[in-house]
Amino acid sequence: MTAADIGCDGDGASGFRTQVLYVRANDVPDHYAASLPTIQAVLAQTDLIYRNSSAATGPVRSIRFVQDPATCLPVVDNVVLSADGDDDFDATVNEVWDKGFNLSTRFYLMFVDTSSAGICGVGSIWSDDQPYADNFNNTGPAHSRVDRGCWIGDVAAHELMHNLGGVQDSAPHSSNGGHCIDEYDIMCYSDYPNYPDMQIICSNPALDETLLDCNHDDYFHTNPAAGNSLSTHWNPANNQFLTGAAAPPPPTVIPPPPDNSWYGGGGKHKKKKHKKHRRD
Repeated sequence: MTAADIGCDGDGASGFRTQVLYVRANDVPDHYAASLPTIQAVLAQTDLIYRNSSAATGPVRSIRFVQDPATCLPVVDNVVLSADGDDDFDATVNEVWDKGFNLSTRFYLMFVDTSSAGICGVGSIWSDDQPYADNFNNTGPAHSRVDRGCWIGDVAAHELMHNLGGVQDSAPHSSNGGHCIDEYDIMCYSDYPNYPDMQIICSNPALDETLLDCNHDDYFHTNPAAGNSLSTHWNPANNQFLTGAAAPPPPTVIPPPPDNSWYGGGGKHKKKKHKKHRRD
């Protein structure tokens, strides 16, 4: 990956950004140096998905990474957990939280060096569909995890989209489990708890790995017209963690905070049921 793949954004550190972590338990050998080129290539693929999907509807969005301002390459921190720290998502979040990866200005995209936890990908999402700037998905901290074996761009894009706030249950084609039912795109599959029937709206199966939001009416549109649900509900394309994002309007009535977030399994890659994950 070169600097041309992900553009530089400011000083690489200020503002709301996605911080990338290479994570391993202390009983796993350190593969950081060998894994770094792979992770950075996956990040370029992930960002390309966001750029191409947004360009289909208007102004381009890119992931605002913590990055080296000289090369534009995302910084990847080397994080070591206890032997149990990679056993499940909650354990990983709790340990990285205690290590200081808990800032309100950060989403944490974690590449975990294990394939034995039964996880492909998982990410937290707030159940908050208010279209305003104080939407709980418009701030951090939020965490997502992708395990070795699933280190590919569409899985990382899927989990990061959960952090950004997609897919809300109020979406027209919501699965009511954090995903969508109008194939084909990265966030759609028949998931827990309802296992709904799928609809084929965008007919190219290859879009499973390249497209955010079939028909751009459920969770990602950079310029939704009146009548599109994203003009009146939370639109992750406006999340301040993306470059070029339009500022959501200020709230007219401040809603009560949701009492929990949800985390969603890695889409088609892991049919993991959703659980409540309290953000204390």
